[in-house]
Amino acid sequence: FNKLAYQFAGIHSLVMKAKKWRPPPLNKKCKVCGDPAAPIQHYGAIVCYSCRAFFRRSVVNKKAFSSCFSDCSIVLGSKQKTCKKCRFDKCMQVGMRPESVGRIKFKVAEKSESSSEVSDGVEEKARCESSLTEIKKVPPVPDLDFTLEEEFRIYELLVRKENLMDGIFEISLQIPNFLGIWKEFLLSQCFGKLMTEDWRKCMINKNDTIICNLMTGGSLWQSLDMFSEFKYVDQSVKIETMGFSIIVLHIFNRALMMANSDRPFYVDQHKASGTFTKKFKEAFETIFPDNQYGIKSLQHLSWEKDDLFQVDPSHEDIFFFRTQEAIGGLVKDDIKMGALFCTLMLATPGATLSEASKNDQSLKTVQNEITLLLFRYLRDKLSNSDQASSLTNRLVMLIGDLHICRDIHGQRRQRRKKISLY
Repeated sequence: FNKLAYQFAGIHSLVMKAKKWRPPPLNKKCKVCGDPAAPIQHYGAIVCYSCRAFFRRSVVNKKAFSSCFSDCSIVLGSKQKTCKKCRFDKCMQVGMRPESVGRIKFKVAEKSESSSEVSDGVEEKARCESSLTEIKKVPPVPDLDFTLEEEFRIYELLVRKENLMDGIFEISLQIPNFLGIWKEFLLSQCFGKLMTEDWRKCMINKNDTIICNLMTGGSLWQSLDMFSEFKYVDQSVKIETMGFSIIVLHIFNRALMMANSDRPFYVDQHKASGTFTKKFKEAFETIFPDNQYGIKSLQHLSWEKDDLFQVDPSHEDIFFFRTQEAIGGLVKDDIKMGALFCTLMLATPGATLSEASKNDQSLKTVQNEITLLLFRYLRDKLSNSDQASSLTNRLVMLIGDLHICRDIHGQRRQRRKKISLY
């Protein structure tokens, strides 16, 4: 296994050095609803990200909308998108193509729009493939079957991830009246309220408490010490890297919850996301002892329902949500891939950290070994080496994007304070 890992040495660092994508300006109007849109063709037409998501969901889920009996119509600039049938019909009228949804190969936007207006598929492809020329030339890995030892190691990582999530949840339970605030928030979902002020403040308190716990050598280190992969990493490097990555883990879990919002119930949403741990289950059954399936899945996580984006939209918000859509769509309910990706995130220092952390050889060894294990798992799952290699490279590159999202996450907190959304 180690010999194979060295064949993959450098993959992680090469991908992390790839040029970062930056969101385009919202200087166009959506051809469906008139809202601000980027100069990008989504499935054949320039539309806003909200209409793009609506069209994609409609096609993927094979929605058959009933007739419109009120003779409504799409009104440009309207925040209400009227009935779904009229909205979908307008998408088709402006040139959006169902056959383009889910395609890998995309075309450049029509020259009549602008030379700078390219399809989101080309942009996404460039984002994932830039600076990866050398990676495609990595020496081929011997075609060996996925071993029981590798399978067992993934199960070990699943246990370690669950233990870490339990450690984080135990810190949440230390917040005064956490269970009461959590229950109030979940019950509010039944009445269509997407977020409560107390719950948002509780989440901020939780994140701050977790960072403090890590930096002061608190109880969370017992969970992190279970990751034997890091046993040779210098302690100061571990403290700095883990302190940085724990917020990235929060954003990753949020992305999984967003991707699994199609599950009908909150419990199923967490199970699919790999976050329904022992401590979480015990606490949830405490506040809902008789009906754990009475709470519907969370639906407030997308940018379409994000209160800050609706009031004060920014390019950073678009990047923040697009990155979560991308990683959530790739991992979704594959808890084994989630455990591997989680471990790789924890082992990847951010660009702003010290040179000691970024150049630590023991940490790089962990990165290379987990990257290889991820590739071999995907190859066994997909039965295709090229697809597995492409997906591995994309996942590694998304870690860099999640690091950017970590900074944006902090900026969003400050913006909320300025416009009094707390």
